[in-house]
Amino acid sequence: MLTLRSGAVVLTCALVMCGCATEDEPRDTGMGETRSSVVVTTPARPGLDLSRITEAMPALPSGFVRTEKQPIVPLELADRFVDRVSTVVSYGRPFVVEPATCRPLLKPVDAAVGADTIRFRGDRGRKEMISVGATQPVTIPQPIPATGCDRMSFQVPDDGHPMSGTVDRFAPPPIEGAETIALRVLVDDSPYTEYHYAAILDGGGFVDVHTRVDPAFAAEPALSDLLVTAVDAVRGR
Repeated sequence: MLTLRSGAVVLTCALVMCGCATEDEPRDTGMGETRSSVVVTTPARPGLDLSRITEAMPALPSGFVRTEKQPIVPLELADRFVDRVSTVVSYGRPFVVEPATCRPLLKPVDAAVGADTIRFRGDRGRKEMISVGATQPVTIPQPIPATGCDRMSFQVPDDGHPMSGTVDRFAPPPIEGAETIALRVLVDDSPYTEYHYAAILDGGGFVDVHTRVDPAFAAEPALSDLLVTAVDAVRGR
């Protein structure tokens, strides 16, 4: 179970995670959720104001609209979802990267049970989507490679749904007080392109943009602008 957090009010909820890549669903990024109405009180956590990430919705690229009906509020991260935080290719499952030194790019941060997390999603048609999320606090288990890793290959050796593909690294948007990452993911046998933009904020926050789009989608400057807008929102700027 997850717990909703908004100021001093917390609602107990369940998070329905998206499955692995199919023609109708994106791989899991923690984008869909359902909630109940059990009310508990708890003090608000200091730091970023994750609830303000919704202010980035107008920055979604043209044609992407929110179709979810539930309110978007911060959740407490439950144990079953901890391994999925910041994963780029594996849905929280074990994965292999070549070169091995590039692994931190595909799982840059960790979070613990009880961390605050929030996400919203915009869809275009049935199969294209963009999601924007934030989590705090996070830790960086390994240094992010500053250079290199321009082209990586990956494998997710899962018996039920093995995956493989390539990842290209390109220049991310500069954000003051943050380390930023920009990746393009091509999953073997998938007709779509995935992009992952992320900002690791000084002070222990993580903001990310994840997409599954048609290969003709123009990622720049739309996704860079969306990431910057989301960071500014949770920082209260």
